[in-house]
Amino acid sequence: MTQLKLDTLSDRIKAHKTALVHIVKPPICTERAQHYTEMYQQHLDKPIPVRRALALAHHLAERTIWIKHDELIVGNQASEVRAAPIFPEYTVSWIEKEIDDLADRPGAGFSVSEENKRILHDICPWWRGQTVQDRCYGMFTDEQKGLLATGIIKAEGNMTSGDAHLAVNFPLLLEKGLDGLRDKVAERRSRINLTVLEDLHGEQFLKAIDIVLDAVSQ
Repeated sequence: MTQLKLDTLSDRIKAHKTALVHIVKPPICTERAQHYTEMYQQHLDKPIPVRRALALAHHLAERTIWIKHDELIVGNQASEVRAAPIFPEYTVSWIEKEIDDLADRPGAGFSVSEENKRILHDICPWWRGQTVQDRCYGMFTDEQKGLLATGIIKAEGNMTSGDAHLAVNFPLLLEKGLDGLRDKVAERRSRINLTVLEDLHGEQFLKAIDIVLDAVSQ
């Protein structure tokens, strides 16, 4: 059986690795935070699934796209190499507390330009009371709040990043393609009964899927 030698890297991969590890403090990217804030503010009347879909569509259309000259697999999540995007819709409490001193954080510091500090300080106040974390705390019972206050049980990760902890059904996407998924959504929407509350929520979710499918097709 052939064994893969992980210590044998091509010159191209070595160059990429060297470039990455020499970024001691990755930069913060505020593009996503700005785009999401803009769309959430413009669509206050829309249900949350639709607002999220519109925000994603806007971000995909406006974000910086870069491809290195020798990359064979392309794609990135921010405007610079190793940059960290900001997700204000989940929480802004830690951002407001740490953004000015983020570069000095031990173990996991990030470089933040003065312009990006200004942008985040402008954005964060609008999100107070509207984040996923805020809504979670608002739903807790007194008993649950007491448990969290002990410090023994923590749920911060679920409240501030839990929506991304899922397994995407890539086999379905590869089998049906984007057009096939559109057809599936259209068929589901044709069976919606808007006099039923559960169906009404389902229609909002299916509409959001349609928006996202259009956005990723561009």
